[in-house]
Amino acid sequence: MACFDGGRIMDASEERMQRYSLIAIAVLAFVHLGIQLTLLSKGVEFVVANLTIDDTYYYLQTAWNTARAGTVSFDGIHSTNGVQLLWFWIVAAIAVFVKTKTAFLCAVLIACFILNVLCYFAIWRIGTVLHSAWLSLLIALFWSVEVFSGTYFIGVENSLHALVIWCVIWQLAAVAAADEVKARRHFYILTVLLIANVWTRLDAALFSLFIFVFSMALLRVKSGSAEAFSARYGKAAALCIVAAIAGMAGMFLAYRMMGGSMLPVSALIKLTSQRETGSLLERMHENYTFSIPHILAAPLRTDTMRAAIGGGSLVAAFGFGGFSSSGLSGDRGAARIVLLGLLIPFAAYAALVVALKIWNADYFVWYRSPLYIFWIFTFAFALTTFFDGIAEILARPLAALKGWRSSEGAIAGRIGVILMLAISAATLSHCGIGFSKRMKSSTLNTACGVYYDTARWMDENLPDTAVCAAWNAGVVGYFSERRVINLDGLVNGIDYYKTVLRGDTELEMYLRQNNVEYIADYIDYESILPSLALQRLYASPPDKWGRVVMKVSEIER
Repeated sequence: MACFDGGRIMDASEERMQRYSLIAIAVLAFVHLGIQLTLLSKGVEFVVANLTIDDTYYYLQTAWNTARAGTVSFDGIHSTNGVQLLWFWIVAAIAVFVKTKTAFLCAVLIACFILNVLCYFAIWRIGTVLHSAWLSLLIALFWSVEVFSGTYFIGVENSLHALVIWCVIWQLAAVAAADEVKARRHFYILTVLLIANVWTRLDAALFSLFIFVFSMALLRVKSGSAEAFSARYGKAAALCIVAAIAGMAGMFLAYRMMGGSMLPVSALIKLTSQRETGSLLERMHENYTFSIPHILAAPLRTDTMRAAIGGGSLVAAFGFGGFSSSGLSGDRGAARIVLLGLLIPFAAYAALVVALKIWNADYFVWYRSPLYIFWIFTFAFALTTFFDGIAEILARPLAALKGWRSSEGAIAGRIGVILMLAISAATLSHCGIGFSKRMKSSTLNTACGVYYDTARWMDENLPDTAVCAAWNAGVVGYFSERRVINLDGLVNGIDYYKTVLRGDTELEMYLRQNNVEYIADYIDYESILPSLALQRLYASPPDKWGRVVMKVSEIER
């Protein structure tokens, strides 16, 4: 029995492995979806304190105001564009269909959970295109560990970004493995995904650029000559270039219409506020360390071990002769081509972060999906070679035994299925037990929990028409039901960036001009605003680390 998929015939054992891989990945996906959904049953206080971050509510509050007032504004006063475009408009669309903020929060988190699970489908398709059930299963297992680290439960754009990146890899693999007609179709889809990648996270534009150029070069190599490339793919390439330019122009235009600047104000603030805090070598070292996903970072406690396993995975993936014509042919060669297509933008991305002197403590975990996914794919591909070798080694003596009627390939396939199921069960148990322990030890007394308690106090004690201000404005802006101006500027207007953050206007003057009556934050804002007469109205209990004590003060007139 054979099955045709992705350009060649699969034998019966390979077809069986793909089927078992699909079952294992589907079970993994549905178990994870169920676990994620059960978290919402613990109540809004638990969700706010343990799942979300303050930046989550920068999206939610802005989308809530947009759906109800028709203007993109966090505080209901100033227009803003300090969001990642595609995720924001998805969240804004959800806001249209819900009536309460609690329901809105749950709906957005459910959307994230679904996006996390959809990644498993793209991962499975990567394995089918590259004819490697092992590869898709290992990627799925490593992805499950990353999801259950908690990074993808927080309600920001990284769940969408991860899905887009996995689909990019799927389509890049299809371009590498397909014939002329299918390669052209997959190139069109890949271009759309690369545009979506930029709309999802603007700083991922470098990834899209390099992968687009790499895929064009790949089609040129597959064509054999410039004339053949022009004849087969010239029209498709021209259309995709026009689409990419139009996509970028549309994004800049959207930002301009939302908040008055071609780039989001949050990007302007981060680009102009970064500072060098270490040597070039130190920044390169930290950039590598922070790009390692949890599947490698958790068990490897030292940076030396992480460097060794990362470099070793790349060496194992390419091997000796991996860049030769024979090393880049066949199914494994297609996987190496995909890995090479990811390695180039990964290196360029890391170099840009270092060149811009961005310290990784400011480059948060929800920005790093492309980096995590690169290492997950690399590590999984390296291990695929290892497990294939084990199955073949074990199959040889069994095939030689009397009474065994199966071929060596069939026996290797059965051994592969057994190993696949064992590893799946072990990973599920590890993730489930670790996640269960983490949830049992969770507390409402986190930083966001303290923000939430403060927001409820503001809702109960401040006048309905009060204008407030905060640097960490997400949770208090969302749950206080008061107008809260964002003082870190990330979801404030472009005028605040130009006049206060980069201009000569004093913050005290800005607060007076905007009739701010109350300030709520945990930072020492009394020393930041020495000329204001502030009367303390509320101080929260400290969070569990003793670092966050929220204070609400009234500005005396």
